[in-house]
Amino acid sequence: MDAGGYFDLTPRDVASDLRRDTILTLESMGIGVEYSHHEVAPSQHEIDLRYMDALSMADAAMTYRLVVKEIAMKHGVYATFMPKPIFGENGSGMHTHQSLFKEDQNAFFDPEDEYCLSPAAKSYIAGLLTYAREICAVVAQWVNSYKRLVPGYEAPVYISWARRNRSALVRVPMYKPEKAKATRAEIDGPRCQDRHSAFFRMHIGILAWA
Repeated sequence: MDAGGYFDLTPRDVASDLRRDTILTLESMGIGVEYSHHEVAPSQHEIDLRYMDALSMADAAMTYRLVVKEIAMKHGVYATFMPKPIFGENGSGMHTHQSLFKEDQNAFFDPEDEYCLSPAAKSYIAGLLTYAREICAVVAQWVNSYKRLVPGYEAPVYISWARRNRSALVRVPMYKPEKAKATRAEIDGPRCQDRHSAFFRMHIGILAWA
């Protein structure tokens, strides 16, 4: 569809209308969207869903996937969530942001810690890393998922955590002053797979309560 890159706008981003219609449809169904833009690879787009509780987000993610495909079809194109549809280009990942809340307080936040991470947050991240292989067996069943794991393409090639390095499986976004509720861990492991040709990418946020 295009040869656009990260955050490219019209006229290179010929899918602007498609992306806008997708967002409007999602919002009409009660699914909040925070951001959207063209991603790194040709014909690759990102739509970020606003955080919600884990069960609601699971439903929203499945609805999102169907809406993307249906709106793309209305525009005469196919949308796919295949992890690595084009050799030599950045693949698509489902970046899942996670945090735990106890009542109205983010259990991941600790203002006294060097990284503003509580013991609960560190244990949670340790669990994701410890069971990374088992998690992948569930969320990344397809061979194509592992074709994406190539250094240099912002794919999680290391079972580790980092703040800036996007080659790590778990990324911890840096704390912003007065944004304690936004303290979270981002896992770049989940993948979706199907057989079409143009592609989208999604970021979602999940909250769970302790």
